Parts: sequence; structure tokens; C-alpha cells
Amino acid sequence: MLESNYDPEVLKCSSYPFSLKSRIAGPSGHLSNQIAGKTISFLLKSGLKNAMLGHLSKESNFPELAYKTVVEELIANNYNENSLALSVAGRDTHSKLVTI
Repeated sequence: MLESNYDPEVLKCSSYPFSLKSRIAGPSGHLSNQIAGKTISFLLKSGLKNAMLGHLSKESNFPELAYKTVVEELIANNYNENSLALSVAGRDTHSKLVTI
């Protein structure tokens, strides 16, 4: 499970006050979808086979956008998107069971 909290462009347009937007996107804030993708790409080198994106913001992210951004980052780093079982944790439902 890896945080994929926000998309920078969606965050800019969110109703959050500027101070909160700055904290979220700051160095001690949350992980963006792109940073989650870079992190997963790095971890694939050590044999990562499953990843679940979690802690998505209701205000500044969408499950489909998080998934798409991570897949694009994998492809940009020369990984086949099928080399990883990638899923997105539901906000209000049980997520699928991941066998490790």
C-alpha cells in the first residue's frame, strides 16, 4: 500500500485554502500520483509484484487519475504495465485481497 494522495493540477483547483494546498504539496506533505509512480518504478527493481494506491484525497484526486498517472510513470521508466498487479484502495468499500 502506497499513498497516492493528490494530483497537482486538481489540488490547485480544489477548494482547500492556499496554506493547506502548500502543506499537502510541500516536502513534508503527501505523496502525489507522480511521486507514487516514481516510487513504484524504483521498487520494481527490487522485485515488487503488487502495489495498491491508497489515501486518495476526495478533494484533489480521482481513483482513475491516480491509476493512469502511475501506469504512465511505469511506461516512462520502461516497465510493462503488466509487470505489476496495480490496484486502488476504495474509500468506502473493501479493497480486493492481495496475496503476497
